[in-house]
Amino acid sequence: MKRIRTFEERVSELFIKGESAGTMLHLSIGEELGPACVGTAMQENDTFTTHHRGHGIFVARGGDPNRMLAEIAGKKDGYCKGKGGSMHIADMTLGHLGANAIVGGGIPTVVGAAISYKYLKQERVSVAFFGDGAMQQGILYESMNMASLWKLPVVFCCINNQYGMGTKIENAVGVKDFSKRAESFGLNTLHINDLDVESAYHKSKEIIDSARKFKPGFIEI
Repeated sequence: MKRIRTFEERVSELFIKGESAGTMLHLSIGEELGPACVGTAMQENDTFTTHHRGHGIFVARGGDPNRMLAEIAGKKDGYCKGKGGSMHIADMTLGHLGANAIVGGGIPTVVGAAISYKYLKQERVSVAFFGDGAMQQGILYESMNMASLWKLPVVFCCINNQYGMGTKIENAVGVKDFSKRAESFGLNTLHINDLDVESAYHKSKEIIDSARKFKPGFIEI
């Protein structure tokens, strides 16, 4: 968690100095628990997608901070040779199937990956990381339904920071506990609402391990 916070603070400094590529930057300061616990609970050969606020997730999964900074700064030494920038970093060797600036855009990718793992009989899990804004996107519910119906090794992880763009959660949804929505699809669900890191890690690992046995899950942090 400390590594993620330190990295994000450094990225913020670059942005303020005008040394980052592009005009948009979305930091995950204050959201370190999700990437740290879920990211470390995954196995080395597991895959994942991230949303536009995904630096911390990549760090937790072993991303090289120097190459990440180079990418954000638009340098050729970056993961995507500086062409992906902050919101489109990807690295297949680390299982990062790509960050996506479209709200909910990366979610169906993990479903496709999970289909291949089940077909090839590989003990791998694919995890979609997204924010609470994606909970209003239809593609998420289509993906959860397919994962449940086909019993895919998928985990949907919602990092809920209480805001979708500039809209506070109370003004956007009637039921704020998103895990209840996932329950209706028959997914194993976990709702974490404290800073007990050790507990969050072990509970997240249980959901991921269960998905590896073709029981898809949903985690809200």
